[in-house]
Amino acid sequence: MGFVADGPGLGCGCPPTSAPPANYKNPFRLDASNCLWFEGVVDIQVFTANGNFVKPAGAKVAEYVIIGAGGGGGSGRRGAAGSARIGGSGGGGGARLSGVLNLSALAASETVVVGAGGAGGVAIAANDTNGNAGAVGGFSSIGVWVKAFGGGNGSGGNTTNVAGGVSGNGDQPVPTGQIVGPPPGVGGNTVADIGGRPGGQGGNSVAGGGAGAGDISALNVGTPGGAGGLSGFAAGGIAGTTTPTAGGDGGSVVANLPNTGAGGGGGSNSGAGASSAGGNGGLYGGGGGGGGASVNGSASGAGGAGGAGIVVIVSY
Repeated sequence: MGFVADGPGLGCGCPPTSAPPANYKNPFRLDASNCLWFEGVVDIQVFTANGNFVKPAGAKVAEYVIIGAGGGGGSGRRGAAGSARIGGSGGGGGARLSGVLNLSALAASETVVVGAGGAGGVAIAANDTNGNAGAVGGFSSIGVWVKAFGGGNGSGGNTTNVAGGVSGNGDQPVPTGQIVGPPPGVGGNTVADIGGRPGGQGGNSVAGGGAGAGDISALNVGTPGGAGGLSGFAAGGIAGTTTPTAGGDGGSVVANLPNTGAGGGGGSNSGAGASSAGGNGGLYGGGGGGGGASVNGSASGAGGAGGAGIVVIVSY
């Protein structure tokens, strides 16, 4: 998807006969009527799937924002009553990078990769079986110039404890690339406890991490999941309750804008019978929540999927 605005004038309410100021080649300049002027062409290319960035004729530099995909949450363990059964942990949030590229160094066409959200761990259908891990979030990149890694995968539940997925990070060019803001959110973990323990909350950061799911203790006490991690632009998914209810999906941002989504809420269980799934990570780059643990004879909760990435390039 792309948008091209031809010069020399750009802005709301600019009179058709308005002329640019003498020094508008800065390359941007506001005139007395608050019209924004620029030299040549402004080209905006938005990628929500793999494609090719075509270098616009006459453009000198490109500003970019790229977000890696969120990792998928792990599913919960299915095990015997009277044993500790741990829910899956949440996936990590994807990295967000921004910076400027000198277009003279780029080829006429550069490959753009948009990270796919990591799949959540599949629910367990066999007795006395640990949960499945989620998948790592895919990276987003522009040629060989800049890459934003996806969030780490959440672990499947077991009988002890499971760590949340790590946050994504950036592989940046020197000297033009930079990581913006704090690292993305780390997925919430889950820990065995004799009385049962709720899933850990997803990390709050640039892209929210998915929450850990609720556990079932050796006393057959069920627990809720954790709340999904916040992003700077969206609310985290709500925690699954011991009814049980599924973890809520992480909040997404306005489509095609390069902002980060929130993490999915963790699934839960009632202590007996079925459990619930983790919530999906929000667009763009939120981590999926972990799935709840279950007792033999009932399926465990599946992990939530991570939110996909995005690439936006503005050239002028």
